[in-house]
Amino acid sequence: MVAAALARGSLRTLGAGGAPQGLIGLTALALVASVAAIAVVIGGVSPHPREHAIGATAAALLGYVGFHAAIGLLFLLSNVLRIGAGRVSPKRLVDLRLTRLWLDYTAVTGAIAVGLVLSLPALVAMLGARS
Repeated sequence: MVAAALARGSLRTLGAGGAPQGLIGLTALALVASVAAIAVVIGGVSPHPREHAIGATAAALLGYVGFHAAIGLLFLLSNVLRIGAGRVSPKRLVDLRLTRLWLDYTAVTGAIAVGLVLSLPALVAMLGARS
């Protein structure tokens, strides 16, 4: 969520004629921290993904979000390179808008995935009670 907000800030900064590289760097740091946190959480999923479907499902959902956050880093790298080459200006903001759209999508799917991971044990217990 922080990365998506920072991406919006960099878009506003460039639209106002400023230099968005600082906010892009902060966005990249937020994404790196997110990917690292997701990797740690996947490593600590209980039960282990090889032992139970709940763990495998949780790892898959979190891996999906981490993968999209890593792609967001590539979007940011592309933005920095294109800004440095002079291909992005206040009148040509498509690159930053696509990055913002990607990070918004990643934030929403990340929130949904975390909600699902947290609710998986209760869902399994509820389904087990019906049988």
